Amino acid sequence: MHPKRRVVERSLAWLTAHRRLARDYERDPAVFEALIRWDAINTMVRQFDRGGPATRQPAGPPARPINSLLKHSLSCLAAEYGGLDS
Repeated sequence: MHPKRRVVERSLAWLTAHRRLARDYERDPAVFEALIRWDAINTMVRQFDRGGPATRQPAGPPARPINSLLKHSLSCLAAEYGGLDS
């Protein structure tokens, strides 16, 4: 078995766990690409939030709610770029 095959298959399984990506309902390829990106970002945020790989069934409650993680990230970006009022 190729070493990268498992990584690719696992990533595709995570993406197809999202209902909108299980079938190709979108007519515009750009919309489908945006959905793939959004779901990949969602998977990575869950992985960072839990401190381990993203799973379908969490072992327990997350250490920090995802909303607070996203708010913290946005506040860091706002501080770095001098606000979001541009």
